[in-house]
Amino acid sequence: QGRQLLKNAQFNQVWKIPRAIAEDMDDRKSLEFAMSQTRNPTQFAEKVAHLYAHPAETSRDEVELVDGTVLDRYSAPVQDGHGKLYGRIWTFREITAQKQAGNQVRDALAYLGTVIEASPAGIISYDETGQARTANAAAARITGGTVEQLLSLNFRRIESWKAAGLLETAERALERRQPEQLEAHFTTTFGKEIWVALQFVPFQRGEGWHLLLLISDIAEQIRTTAQLRLQSAALDAAANAIVITDAQGIILWANPA
Repeated sequence: QGRQLLKNAQFNQVWKIPRAIAEDMDDRKSLEFAMSQTRNPTQFAEKVAHLYAHPAETSRDEVELVDGTVLDRYSAPVQDGHGKLYGRIWTFREITAQKQAGNQVRDALAYLGTVIEASPAGIISYDETGQARTANAAAARITGGTVEQLLSLNFRRIESWKAAGLLETAERALERRQPEQLEAHFTTTFGKEIWVALQFVPFQRGEGWHLLLLISDIAEQIRTTAQLRLQSAALDAAANAIVITDAQGIILWANPA
């Protein structure tokens, strides 16, 4: 019938209900005041009406107030051991801090995800079994596969890792619990020849040790270095005398001739 049988002081504090309304046993007055405090009064009232129309139903949801407070609302039927209904209990618990903390965590994870996805370096994480768990677009581009293909791999079963020394380095990083580095030239599982600088970074999650792999494409750097060496060798072998000076005429380099 909407009559309050029992209400504690905390209920009035959570809802900031004025004393005159709080002392009135007519549930409708408290309900009207509570509705005025919510961001969505219509939705709030509809939920209350629905539960009164379905007395055997249990419900849990969140209610946001106009001042930013967030309440956990729980309602359940009150009945005896034979199922006879006597009424309904309502509990409201403030969860504003928990909600804000959850939002901050989600924002931080979203930000981290954006940074990882925008990184020019390839980033792949593997769980304690060796199965890939995350991979960014750069890792797929560098290795010549897709993110989905990378996520299907277990590094302990990748043949190219075994041949190029990656598996040995990864296992050593996990065994020593410290980062390891490696430069490697090999053909990936996806048939792409790559020159890469690799960092294997172990990290603990729960009771297991996982592995973070950072991949930098150094193919252009390798090609540039090779060209410079070739040019240097050609200059050294030249029959004519060659001298390189700076703007002030100071000799920087001269070939044997």
